[in-house]
Amino acid sequence: MSVRSILCILPFMMLSAAGGLSPSRGAAVSADTTGTVVGRLIRVSDGSPEPYAIVIVLGTRRGAQADEDGRFVITLVPPGPHPLKIVRVGHPQMFRDIVVTVGRNDMGDISLPYPFTMAPIEIGSRAVVQAKDLETTLRALQRFRVGDKPSLEARIRNRGKSPVVLVRSTQASDRWASPRVWIDITGPDSGFFVPPRQQPLLRENDGVTPGHFERVAPGAEFDPWAAGSLDRNLVEGRFLKPGRYRATFHYDTTETNGRNWMGEPCGICEMPASLREILEEVPAVSLSAAVEFDVVP
Repeated sequence: MSVRSILCILPFMMLSAAGGLSPSRGAAVSADTTGTVVGRLIRVSDGSPEPYAIVIVLGTRRGAQADEDGRFVITLVPPGPHPLKIVRVGHPQMFRDIVVTVGRNDMGDISLPYPFTMAPIEIGSRAVVQAKDLETTLRALQRFRVGDKPSLEARIRNRGKSPVVLVRSTQASDRWASPRVWIDITGPDSGFFVPPRQQPLLRENDGVTPGHFERVAPGAEFDPWAAGSLDRNLVEGRFLKPGRYRATFHYDTTETNGRNWMGEPCGICEMPASLREILEEVPAVSLSAAVEFDVVP
């Protein structure tokens, strides 16, 4: 098991040690006599969400994990004053005193210190090939029927006169990590279903490495998933209804925050100079391509 895999599992272990997400055995609780604590965790530096932190109401055996937007909901909290504990791997623990009443208790935005500021990355500052030289395509690999999973192929062709450095997706590129690489599917209402992710922390991102970059010659094509992502946000999805669908592929390398290119959690890290240099050769582009197709009964 990798170090980052262990780090991703640690918050669950910490929540378990704090009593988990259930009341103590034998306790009589109900929504009519307890409170629900809701809020959103944001970074004080720029107001961006702090995803996947663990929030615990100490002394109550109640807690929750924030989602990718930093939002959390803790139910069945006994009324009264409580310390709120916020745990982020790689950061000091944070505490906040709250008073819970019966019903909904909205904490609003809770600002969290971000102790280390990483110098912005000058994406594309040394790139020769630009967006106009990159041709993006998406195609369906089969004729789809109700119940099928999507089977799609995306390619980026270098139509410039010079080689270009492009970067493949990482394990969490379809969610938050850079490069952002994902596919959206639209169609009949509720016609395409992707099961919700039950354990987003287990979708760790080891960050970009030299193996994720490829120097693409003029006229050559690039597969953004060639390095193998956990999934493309489509592997578990299925078509539930017949009809006309549209799939849109996205490839975005405009992120200047180094943490989103590196493995998380990364509260006190710095990007190696070698990675900075190669990212300066990656064009800062936001590309997309779409394909329409029919799903038959």
